[in-house]
Amino acid sequence: MGDYLPSVTALQASFVLGEETTPDEELLDRFGRIEVVHNGLDLQSPGASFFVRNLQFDVGRFDGGLADGGSQIGHRILPVDDGNNGDNPTNRETEETIRKTLSVSEGHLAPYEIIFTHPETNGPDGEGLWREFPGEGRKGTLKTIAGPGGVTQGSATHRGGAVGFHGVTHNSPENYHGNQFQVRGYPAVAVGMTIADVHPDVVASQRNRASFLLNDGVNFSVRDYKNDFVRIRDINTVLMFTRDWIVHRALTRVQNGSIEATPEVRAILDELASPALEIYLGSEDWTCYCAEHRASVDYLMTALQFTEAGFREIYDGTSLWGKRPEDLGAKLFALYSRVIVAKAQGVPYREEGQMAGGISPESWAGSDGGQFFTPLWQRMGLSRDDVRPFDSPEQYDAYENARIHGTLKQYKARWSDYPVIPLPPGKALPYAPQTNADLIAVFIKKVHDWRDVGGIQTATAIMAFMKTATERHGISAQDYAGLAAPIIGELLVADALAKGAPDGWFAKAGPTLGAALTGLVPDAPPERAIALRELFLGVAGGAAELLTSQKAELQARCGGIPMDRAVVDAELDKMLANDIVAARNTEVGDRATFVKNNIPPQTLLDILHGLHKPVAPSDWNDGMVGFVYLGTLMDRGEVR
Repeated sequence: MGDYLPSVTALQASFVLGEETTPDEELLDRFGRIEVVHNGLDLQSPGASFFVRNLQFDVGRFDGGLADGGSQIGHRILPVDDGNNGDNPTNRETEETIRKTLSVSEGHLAPYEIIFTHPETNGPDGEGLWREFPGEGRKGTLKTIAGPGGVTQGSATHRGGAVGFHGVTHNSPENYHGNQFQVRGYPAVAVGMTIADVHPDVVASQRNRASFLLNDGVNFSVRDYKNDFVRIRDINTVLMFTRDWIVHRALTRVQNGSIEATPEVRAILDELASPALEIYLGSEDWTCYCAEHRASVDYLMTALQFTEAGFREIYDGTSLWGKRPEDLGAKLFALYSRVIVAKAQGVPYREEGQMAGGISPESWAGSDGGQFFTPLWQRMGLSRDDVRPFDSPEQYDAYENARIHGTLKQYKARWSDYPVIPLPPGKALPYAPQTNADLIAVFIKKVHDWRDVGGIQTATAIMAFMKTATERHGISAQDYAGLAAPIIGELLVADALAKGAPDGWFAKAGPTLGAALTGLVPDAPPERAIALRELFLGVAGGAAELLTSQKAELQARCGGIPMDRAVVDAELDKMLANDIVAARNTEVGDRATFVKNNIPPQTLLDILHGLHKPVAPSDWNDGMVGFVYLGTLMDRGEVR
C-alpha cells in the first residue's frame, strides 16, 4: 500500500524471509507474517497451521478500490534517513505524510509513537523461535513462539517517540539510537493518537509537551521490562510523579547551569525540593523502561492541560510531602516552563516560542477556531478530588500495601487529612497496562484463537502458561487452575454450539481434554508429575461438568444444527468477560517480588489489532481516545 515497497534483497538479507527462488510477491507477504503450526487437536481447518499477521495492519483500500469495498491488510512503508542529522528530503517527506494523515495543521509538528520490531526468523537474542521451511515460509509451534522474544512480545522489542521534525526521537534510555530512527534491520511501526472532539494540533502539542518534560533525564530501568514493576499506571500516580519530576529536573538543570538560578526559581526549589525526593526519583523502583516511559507520556498528555491554569487546577491545594505549599500549581508551572525550553534547546524546534506559554486559541487556531484542551478526567465527569496526586511515594506505598492486604481502613486513618484513593489503572487514561492475564489472553487470541483451533487446543495453550504465570504472579498452581477452569468450560460450550451440540460431544469432551492436558505434564520427579496430572485432570473434569450442566439448554438452542462460528465467537467473548476480569483482579503474592502489570512495547500493537481493550468503555476513557496505524518506518536503503 502506498508509494514504497521493501526491497526484496533487503528482506532476504536482513530478515531471512526467503530464498533467491522465492517469488517477490510471496516474500513481501511474509514480511510481518508467521505461520503457526499446531499439533492437530480438533483443528477447525485440516491444514494444521495458519497465518498470523502480527506485524501487518489495516491499510485501507488501494487507490483503485476493492470489489467488496473492504480493506487491505499489509504495510504502508515510509522511508526514513538518519543522514545529515535527520535533516534531509526523505524525512521531510515522511514527516509531511504523517502530519497530513493526522490532520495536523501546516507549520505545526505531528509527533507519534514508534514501536521497533523483529520480523526476522530468529528472535532479538538469536534464539530460534521458528524454522524457515524451503518454499513454505517460517513456521513456529506453541512451544517455540511462546518463548522469549516470540509472539508473546508481538515481535516488538523497543518503543520510542518521534517529535515530528528532523527525525528527532525520544527514548528511554534518553540517548538511545542517538535520538534518531536507526531502523536499518529494525523496522518501526508508527502509531498516532486521536482524541474525539479535540483539534489534532492540540493533541500534537499535548504529546510533545509531555514528552519533552518526561524524557528530560529519564532514568532507564536496570531490570528487564518483563521483571519491572509498573508503578505509573493510574492518573493519581502520574500526576504525583510529574509534580516531583518537574522539581527534580529544575534542580538538576540549575545545578548544571542549563537553567538560570533566578531568585524566583531558587525560592521555589528551596521550598519544594528535598533530599528524599531526589533519592526516590533516582531509585530503581521509579525508573522507566522504554515502553513504560512512553506510556507515561500518553497518560500525562491526557491528564493535564499544559497551561498555568491547568497546573493550578490539578495542584493548587494539594499535599506535597506533608506540606500544602501556597500556589503550588503556579510554582510548578514556572519550573516546567524553564525545564521544557531547556530540553528543547539544540533541537530546531519550530514551536519553541510556544512551549512555555501553553495552549491558546491564538497559537492553535485550526479550522474550528482552536480550543483549549480539556483533560479526559473532566470530560468523564470526575472531580479534582478523584485525580489528586499522592502526597509522596510513602503514601503511594502505604495505599498499595493496604489495598493488597485488606487494610484500607487503617490507611484512611493514617492519611485522614489527605486520603487519596487512586482511580483504577487506565481510568481516565488512553489505556490500562496489560496484566499477566491480559498477556495470556492476547497470546491465545493471536495464535491459539478458539475460532481457528477449537476449545481443546485453546485449553492446552492456557494451561501451558501455568508454570510461567504462577512464577511471575506469585500464585499457586491451584489458584491458576481455579481461574482457568471456568474459562476452559466455556470453550467447551462454544465447541458444543459450533458442532450443533451432539450427544457424542458431551461424552467425549472431558476425556479428550483430559488427555490433551495431561500431555503437558513435563518430565519431573514422580511425586510432582502425579500432582500435576491430578491437577490437570481436575481442570478437565470441572470444565466437562460445566459443559454437561448446560446440555439440555445447548441442545434446545441448536436443534442439531451447528451455529455459525462467527456468532459463537462473539458470544464466547461475552461469556469470558467476567472470567477475564477476575483474572485481571487477582493480586500478586508479594508486590515486592512478583509482577502483575506490564506495558511492553507490543501494547500499542495489541490495541491496534483490537486485542487489548477495556471490558466497558468507561473503564478507560469512554472511547474518546483512538490509535491509528501511520506506517512502517524502514531505512531508505531497504526501500524501493
